Amino acid sequence: MSGWPRIYYKLLNLPLSILVKSKSIPAEPAQELGLDTSRPIMYVLPYNSKADLLTLRAQCLAHDLPDPLEPLEIDGALLPRYVFIHGGPRVFTYYTPKEESVKLFHDYLDLHRSNPALDVQMVPVSVMFGRAPGREKGEDNPPLRMLNGVQKFFAISWLGRDSFVRFSPSVSLRRMADEHGTDKIIAQKLARVARMHFARQRLAAVGPRLPARQDLFNKLLASKAIARAGADDARRRKSWAENA
Repeated sequence: MSGWPRIYYKLLNLPLSILVKSKSIPAEPAQELGLDTSRPIMYVLPYNSKADLLTLRAQCLAHDLPDPLEPLEIDGALLPRYVFIHGGPRVFTYYTPKEESVKLFHDYLDLHRSNPALDVQMVPVSVMFGRAPGREKGEDNPPLRMLNGVQKFFAISWLGRDSFVRFSPSVSLRRMADEHGTDKIIAQKLARVARMHFARQRLAAVGPRLPARQDLFNKLLASKAIARAGADDARRRKSWAENA
């Protein structure tokens, strides 16, 4: 990385280094997830956020993992070491950038087709600011606490010290290429599976959104098993009162 991108990331990193104090899950990602740093590693993030990318970078450098801002050079091809699955929400909704995740996955898979010895480790990573489920209130369809630029600024300002970077077990792109092929359809499926993975992580981390949780409580209260248990408990209490 050189030129204007380097300057841009350095300027952006100045406030982040003060506001954000994140923790890594697991505490030692390389050892606990069995990552082989002698083989290529690429990172997959749920949506486009430079703040998340720099937060990930800080944890990678702290744990002797490859810098996500340094591209991977494979057989003369220079590819980004990170992939954003979703473009993310925008302040100006009329501007929708083209998503590059499928193209990048296809480029990586295609390199495995031409190089049988290549095995890139794909590591899904999610960065979350704050973990209180109530803070999800009002979001329409967040893959993983998906915030636009203004929302992200306030989230970092208020919750930057209550944040974590979660590394998931790696996926072997060599295995994907050998078992499923390397065409664009496989790249699309890979992106779709990654979206589902991040959606499940979000649900596990913050729970269902509040209306869904209330609906779950209502269903439990209306169930016959709960009603019988309540009636049995009332009878026992009445019996104890009469015998007292």
